[in-house]
Amino acid sequence: MGSSEDLVYPRVRILGQLECRSPLHVGDGTDQPFTGRTGRNDPRGLYRAVCLDADGKPYIPATTLRGHLRERCAAQPTLAECFFGRLDQAGLVRVFDATLMNPAAGAERRPYWDPERTTAIQHGIKIEPVTGTVGDHLLFRHEVVPEGTRFSLTLEADGLDQEALAILLGLLASLDGGPAAAIGRGASRLQGRLCWTLDRVDYLDGDALAAWLDDDDTRLLDQAFEVLKHIPAAAAPPCAPGHQIRVRLRPTGPLLVNEPGLVAEDHRDPSTADEADERHAPGLEFSRTPDGHARIPASSLRGLLRGRARRILVTLAAAQSPTCPAGQVGDHLLGRLFGTTGRRGRLWIGDAIAAQPCDAIEQTFVAIDRFTGGGERHKLYQARAARCGVLGADIRLDTRLTDLVDWEKALLLLLARDALEGDLAVGWGKARGYGALEVELELAGAAAIDAWTDPHGKGLLDWIDARFSRATAQSWIADLHREIAAAIAALQPQPADNPR
Repeated sequence: MGSSEDLVYPRVRILGQLECRSPLHVGDGTDQPFTGRTGRNDPRGLYRAVCLDADGKPYIPATTLRGHLRERCAAQPTLAECFFGRLDQAGLVRVFDATLMNPAAGAERRPYWDPERTTAIQHGIKIEPVTGTVGDHLLFRHEVVPEGTRFSLTLEADGLDQEALAILLGLLASLDGGPAAAIGRGASRLQGRLCWTLDRVDYLDGDALAAWLDDDDTRLLDQAFEVLKHIPAAAAPPCAPGHQIRVRLRPTGPLLVNEPGLVAEDHRDPSTADEADERHAPGLEFSRTPDGHARIPASSLRGLLRGRARRILVTLAAAQSPTCPAGQVGDHLLGRLFGTTGRRGRLWIGDAIAAQPCDAIEQTFVAIDRFTGGGERHKLYQARAARCGVLGADIRLDTRLTDLVDWEKALLLLLARDALEGDLAVGWGKARGYGALEVELELAGAAAIDAWTDPHGKGLLDWIDARFSRATAQSWIADLHREIAAAIAALQPQPADNPR
């Protein structure tokens, strides 16, 4: 950590700010009644709450921040133990709770905004992988601190020399708002991305500490700190293992990923829903940012890609063994790439947000009676969708444990092929032409790729051939078939031993 001749600070205090670059949820483990968010007797259950301090405002627990910072230097176990300690020894660094400074600008325009808690509500729904329809009783909600919210953060450390202080400042600089700086619930959907800004560094030298310890000095310890005028340059932050991919999505028609929090109050209340239908108020609203940019939530994108990957795996499994439990095989392998309830996935996906504000279009629909062929009474409804340009999203392949194995590369390659060939659609109304997507990928060392094969040699298959060789890609596919065969064998019932 530096030579013995380096200047050593008995104690330093680092003060700065954390800004949320995407909605943040660090839960307190409780569920709160949804009634209080709407001001009426709402029958729709509970939402998962965030951590609140004694003043009822959200904060980021020190344990969450400390754990994330320690994880960022996991590749250097000696450094991690020095800064953050081990079971039998305390570390040099102390992290305090990050307290709220100010809520996000325009926060009142967010769905179900609560000015007292300074939080909003996000909805999610599970889609059945086989039918592609919404699952019954699978709507869920959680409370979030919106993007743009700022927190104040303080850290203290004992006995740091110049080099160690520079490393610690570099570790904080790794909270750059990027995909690797995500904490809390939904980190694999790139929620909770934090960006650090340094305000100042205070220090306590030996003379000041001795003066404070003197019986005649009645000052508080805080008053003995001085501002460090010559702050060492932050060391290069540790690189988070993983690969980054930028994705552009271009809707070919209207886009409507429903956001219940933007639906008119009359439609939220079942007792007045018929009256709202009579006035033709939209009962479906497209998800968007407060400044009017269309958004495809990360949960929708993740579910879309997971469902497509499952279809690929189930198809390949059924082709190998028509009698095998193909759905179980698909779920077994999907969990290793997309995660399960007990294991974080390796594919992290962020929100797709339009570069420009979009135009809203409204369409009116009516349910048709299947027996008479006429319109059903009180079944008129209206949907407000977005007509927008390109939406951008980040995808991160997390390789903290191990690098991607060959069968995982093959599955991602087949998934990219389906996306580039126009087989993906998201949101409501897919059978009506809503939500169809054209996909463009930005990969390392290549121009934007928008096709699987291209006459000019600019397709994804050509990029694979140039970077890895076609034979290597074929070996990935072969490994995927072997992995599926192994999963089929493991899930097949074993014959019972014959009794003698």
